[in-house]
Parts: sequence; structure tokens; C-alpha cells
Amino acid sequence: MKRLFACLLGMICASVVAFVFYGKLNIPTVSPLLRRLELRTFDYRMRYGISPAISPAIKIVLVDDVNNLSTKLATFIRLVSIENNSQFKPKVIGLNYRFDAAVNDELVSIASAANNVYYGYSFVFDPQQTTPEPENQDILPFRLELTDIGETGQQVFEAQRVELPAYKYLTTARSIGFVNTLPDTDGVFRRIPLFLTYQNHWYGSLPLLMAMDYLKIESVDITFYPGQYIEVAKEDGGFTKIPVNKYGEMLIDFATTGPHGEQSPYQTFLMEQDILAKMDDPAALSEVLASFKDAIVLVGSGGNQPVPVSDSYPLTGLLANFINNILTEHFLVELHSGILIGIVLLIGALAGLILGTRRFLSKFMLTVFFCLLYGGIAYGAYVEFHVILPMLSPVLAIVLTFVATSLLIRQTHRTTHQDRFTDERRPKVEIKEKKRKSTKPEGNEVDGLERTLTEIREDLDRKSYRLRSKIEELRLIQEEMDAHHHDHSGQVASLQKEIRAREIEIKGLLAKEEELSRQIENHPSQDNEGFMYKDASEKMMRIFEKHGIIARSQALLQAIYRIEKLSKSSIAVLIQGERGTGKNELADIIREVSTRHNRPVLHVICDGDMDMLEDDLFGHRKGAFPGADDHRIGLLRKVDGGTLVLEEIGNLSLEIQTRLLQAARGKAVRPLGEDVLYPSDVRMIATTTKDLRELVAQGKFREDLYRYFSVYPIILPPLRERKEDIPGLVAHFVKVFNRTHSKAVERVPDETINLLIQYDWPGNVQELETVIERAMIEVPTGEMTLSEHLIRFDSHVFTGGIGDPGMLNYLIALLDEDRELPAYQPLREKVLSEIQRVYCTRLLRRHHGDVKNAAVDAGLKAETFKKMLTELQIDPENYRY
Repeated sequence: MKRLFACLLGMICASVVAFVFYGKLNIPTVSPLLRRLELRTFDYRMRYGISPAISPAIKIVLVDDVNNLSTKLATFIRLVSIENNSQFKPKVIGLNYRFDAAVNDELVSIASAANNVYYGYSFVFDPQQTTPEPENQDILPFRLELTDIGETGQQVFEAQRVELPAYKYLTTARSIGFVNTLPDTDGVFRRIPLFLTYQNHWYGSLPLLMAMDYLKIESVDITFYPGQYIEVAKEDGGFTKIPVNKYGEMLIDFATTGPHGEQSPYQTFLMEQDILAKMDDPAALSEVLASFKDAIVLVGSGGNQPVPVSDSYPLTGLLANFINNILTEHFLVELHSGILIGIVLLIGALAGLILGTRRFLSKFMLTVFFCLLYGGIAYGAYVEFHVILPMLSPVLAIVLTFVATSLLIRQTHRTTHQDRFTDERRPKVEIKEKKRKSTKPEGNEVDGLERTLTEIREDLDRKSYRLRSKIEELRLIQEEMDAHHHDHSGQVASLQKEIRAREIEIKGLLAKEEELSRQIENHPSQDNEGFMYKDASEKMMRIFEKHGIIARSQALLQAIYRIEKLSKSSIAVLIQGERGTGKNELADIIREVSTRHNRPVLHVICDGDMDMLEDDLFGHRKGAFPGADDHRIGLLRKVDGGTLVLEEIGNLSLEIQTRLLQAARGKAVRPLGEDVLYPSDVRMIATTTKDLRELVAQGKFREDLYRYFSVYPIILPPLRERKEDIPGLVAHFVKVFNRTHSKAVERVPDETINLLIQYDWPGNVQELETVIERAMIEVPTGEMTLSEHLIRFDSHVFTGGIGDPGMLNYLIALLDEDRELPAYQPLREKVLSEIQRVYCTRLLRRHHGDVKNAAVDAGLKAETFKKMLTELQIDPENYRY
């Protein structure tokens, strides 16, 4: 809910920002400042971005002294275009000046004779004149007229040849660089129009004409889609699309050199020094003029800065970059205002989702990170795709969202403040009690001890692995010293010191591990049984049911709870239980929910020839023993990074137990006949039907190996001790065998369930599965009921049935979650009595008829427990075995 509210806040903040930036709202002191800052972000991207390619055809000639400017320009045009048999003639010459035709007649005549010069000039004309002057008919060779295309009614501008009177030309073109161009709000020119507007007509600008002449593009090859792009048909049949805004202006990408763009990247000449001063030296002059052949020569005044970082940017450089973008087909793409608004709204919504439920410091750090991340994306879009993303407006949306969520979503802060205020008013004794309770581990005490033991075990594994690596490093250095007699005594001494320190540290952790294990073992068993089974998640329940393990009993729910806690850990696990209780299935579940679920897994049965099993596990070197004709890496190395399931680990010999512990502790394996340790990071899961503590007492199983596996021991109770799971198991097996044997059984009567509950199930769940499958095979085709007479058992071990039909229905309804719960009052006393009987018999069976220990396990006094047994007519001697 908080995140949704924060997302809404983000959308509102982004809407405000978008309205200020792209709406009609104009705050006198704020809006111009924001627009200037946004333009500066664009300048920084241009300055520190990747510079576009430079066309070698563009040459710049700068005039330092504008005295006698007309004469200087006339001389220059004559040198490059008329004299010397026109061998140095450029394709186009652009003069970034305006002249009066009546005063500068020499320049006008020479420019007309050269026939490749573009410049702005004025004329004396009669305002009443209505016909074009003959000498000016070719100044603007075309205009664009609105035309409908296609069936969609879309209108575009197409080029048509026209003749324009001189007096109209004067109102539209004042020079080459500034033709109908307006600076941005910060006074910097970043756009040049490709077309001019006059009396609702669009005309080609002089810079565009210069590029067209160089590229040999005819006016009829140009189509203008206002606000989208200009489409130019090329000689090879392709098209070039130049993005423009609705005013026909193209955004320029400026070429730069140097770390901050101090130098112009175009070949630049000085009029006075490089050209006019060399007129007395024909050879030197020819060398310079040769650079202008077939080029675009731009003549103007001013500095040579290539990037528009101020309002003093020279117009000649602006024009050079404009033409360079067209020649290299390097264009910047500006997004439509609707897309820009959408980006701001999306960023605001994402900011709200991310900042919705964080603390203030985390919220602040995420805000900074989110702003930097978006800035990187905007810079990358500019560098890689030449797309101009807005910078300032999304950042302001993020910051405004941060402020809004910090002020309006303060539930955590209010709760903390209220708790602090309440604590100040409580008595000191009560506060101390609260602090004392807060230091206890969550859940029961055994849960906390086991969690601490897990942390110690993981820390121990890490330190053991580092110790092994240091020992291996020491061994390699010593071999190097023996082989080459190099002196590494200082390094050896340092490693030996570090190894001793790590060994002492590991011994301390082992002592802590053993102490915690003893505390868990000696803890009263009722705490260990007191796991909150309701904490087992539905996800884990579904995984168990997928593997055919139905959990309704407290013992299995405790196993689910433990496995879920182990899902993110890689410590070893011990699974104990009788045959047929599902130990292997449980091992597969542990692997499935672990972080190693996609790594290899192997099941090894620890039985038979121990020498062969040792070779299978650890491998050997070629020639290690007679018959060892090849190397064998062993299963512990083969399953490196995965899971190894050791079935019936209680059968292992003491020698294999020792080597297994070394491999588990050191995360390394030494094959038979090898002196080198090989890394092997394997998660081990052990299963057994034996009581390993009894084997430890008899000296048949290593105590330290038992401690290694028993951090989180999981005990699977036999089916006779969890008969409440029988209805669910039966329903599961019926579904499975309906598919397997093509049956249609939908109902299992209460009499059948009662018969199955009476049986003692020495073969546990595996035997139940066999009995149900046998009965399902015998079910007639089309029969929908699993009758009682189809049930056949392998033995005749029964605990006695329930004779009262009402009691039977009552208990089965309690056990089967798919049935409706019966009314409470009828048979209440009988049901409670039956529950007491099942509870007491299970405790007696667990403690082998020892009434005293069973009473301790139940949390009752021995006299009270004996009185309960007498009332239930239960003889403890029947459970001594």
C-alpha cells in the first residue's frame, strides 16, 4: 500500500515538473532559469561526448581586419575561382557578410562571374515594382508548397522551382549564418533553419543550398515533413532523413578537439597572413590555394571556438558544423514533447516505487543513485544513438518525489517516535525487562542455539578453506626453494605464523561448536518439539506434496520448518528415520530449495566393500595400487560445487569417516597415492536408519563427524507415529495411480481409512504406497470407490480399530483437511480421550516405556502422568523394547 501511494505521489510530482517545463505555465523567475539549466546540460553532453566525424571538404577562412573587406573578398574569389585557369576553384564559397549592391559593385560582379558564391546583399528598389529584376532571378532557386500525399490526408511540403523578386528576398535573408535564426533562451545559437518562411511559404536557406550544391542534390529531391524530418533523395537511390522541429530548424552537433574543445577541428586559414601576404610568392600561394579545390569554403570573422558555450560563438563556426552534419549524415534527434512528458511521468512513478518504504538515509542514497543512473542513461543515449533525452526535468521529478515521500510517508518514523515516547513514560523495570527479552533469540531457545551453531559452522568452513590454501601456498614455496635454492625465508616465516594463528582460531571455533551441540542435546525435549509449525510456508508445503510427502503431523511440519531455514545455507544435514519414511525424497527436496539446485548431485549407498567405496569417493592416482591402470578423480571431485547424498552413513568404516571429515572440513580431497590436495566444495547430506549417538557411544562412529552432520538433524517419524497423515497420503497416491493405471477412483470410504489407520505400518510410507497401488490395480474399471475389501497387508500388525462409527467419522474428519469439520459437542469427551491415548502411547513408544522420561517430555509430573495412564488403561510395560 505504501509503495502504491508513493507511486501516486511520484506521478503527481512528475506532472508538476512536466507542466512547468512543457506546459503553458511560465513562472517569471523560475521558468527561464530552468530552461537555461536544461540547455547547459545539453552543452556539457556535447562538450564531453564523442565528437562527430569531420568532413575534409570544409575549409574556414577568417578575416582579422574588416577594413577594405569588399576588396579583400573580391581578391580572394578571383584567386581561387577565376584566375589560374580555375584550377583551385572550390565547389561552393560562402561569405558570412551582407553587402549593398550599389556600393560593392566590384564584389557583386566578381561573385556573379565565379558562379559559386553565396552571400547576402541589399538592393535599391522601387516599392511599387511588381516584376523581378533580371539579375536577381537565380538568388533563391526554389520554394516549398503544401501537398497532400496518400489516402491518409497527410500533408507535406515538396520543392517547386520559382522566381522570387529581390524585395521579397531582402525580408527573408540577411546573411548566411543568421537566416531567420533565433537564439535559445541563454543567448546561444544551437539551431539553423533549413528553410525560411515568408508570406506562408517556405524557402530553402542559403546554408542548405551550399550543402546541396556540394552534394549535387536537386531541389525536387527534397521533401519536408514539419516537426519530423527532411527527406533527401540521393544519387544512389537511398534517402537521408534530417530531423527538424516544426519550424524547419536542425539541431547542430558540434565537432570539437582537445579536452575542452579549445581548437577548431576544421582546416582554418587567415585571410591576411596565409593568403594576401603570399601574393608575391606564387609557389607558396599555390600551395595554400590548392587546399580549396573542390571544397566548401566559408569566409567570416571572429574566433575559432567550435562549441557553443557562450553567446559570443562565431557564426562561421556555427555554419561549418551545420554543413558538416549534413555531409557526414550525423544528426541529433529531439523527441516530441509528448514523449518527453511521458519520460518524466515514468521516472516519477519509478522513483515513487523505489522510495516508497525506505528509511530517510537509504531514501536519500537511492535518490542520488537514481539521479546518477538516469544521467548516465541520458549521456549514453546521446553518445550511442544521438538521441537528446531531457536531463533536468526527470532529475527534478526524482528530487521532488524524494521530498514528498519523506514528508508524507512517515509511518516508520511515527511508530519509532511513539515507541520512544512510550518507553520514556514506562517504569525503568519494564524497560529493562523489554531489553532483556530483546536479547533472546527469536523463536524458542533451541532455535536460537541452532542458528548460532549454523553461523559458527559456516565461519568454520570458510576459515578451514583459507587455512588449506595457506598450507598449499607454503608447500609450493618450499618446493621452489628446494628446486632453485631461492631465499624465501621471510615469506615462509610469515606464512607459518599465519597458519598457526588460523589453527588456533579454528580450534576455538571447534570448541564453540561442540559446546553448542551439547547444549542443544541436553536441552529439554519439549522445547525442541515446540517449533512453530505454522511458520512453514505454503511454498514449502507445495514442494513437499510434489514429492509425495504429505505433512499434517507436528514432526513433519518441524522438518519443513528446518529445511526452509536451511535453504540459503550449505551446511551438512543429517536425516534420520526408519526405512520407507522418505529420507531420499527429503534429501532431494533439500537440494531443490538450496542455492545449489542447478549444480550436480549424486547419491552414494554406503554399504558393501569399504575399500571400493573409498576409491569411489576419493579417487586414486595411476599406479597407486595393483590394478590402478588409470587416474580416477573420485565422486567428491566429480560433484564439486554440487550435492553429495550419503545413504546409510552409519555403515562407513572409521577410516573412510576420518577421510570424509578431512575432506568436509578442509574443502579438499587427497586421492590415494597423491600428495596434493584438490579443492572440492561439496554440500553433504547424510541419511541413516541407525542411531548414530549409540554408534558413537560404541566407538563405531566418529563423534566429530557426527557433530559435523548434526547441526540441524532432521528426524522423520515412522508412519505409525503420524497416522494423521494417512488420509492425505492415501488421497495423493490415489491421484497418482489413477493416472498410472487409468482408473477413476474419486472416493475412499471411512471404513477403508479406518482399516489403514489400524495397521501399524512396519514398512512406513513405502509400504502404504505399495498397498494402495495393489488395491488400485484390483479396482474394477469404472469403479469410483476404493473399497475396504481390496486392501491387503504384508503382515498382520494392528493396533486395534475404532469400533464406534461416530468416533471414526469424527477422527477422520479431523485428520482429513478436505472434509468439513464436525460439530464440537457430540462425542467431545470420547475424542479428547482418544487424543490423550494416542499422545501417551506415542510418548511411551519414544522413551521405550520409561514413564519418568515420558512425563518430563510431556511437561507433567510423574504422578500426574501415571494417573492419566491408569485412567486410559495403558500399560507402560507393553512399550518396553
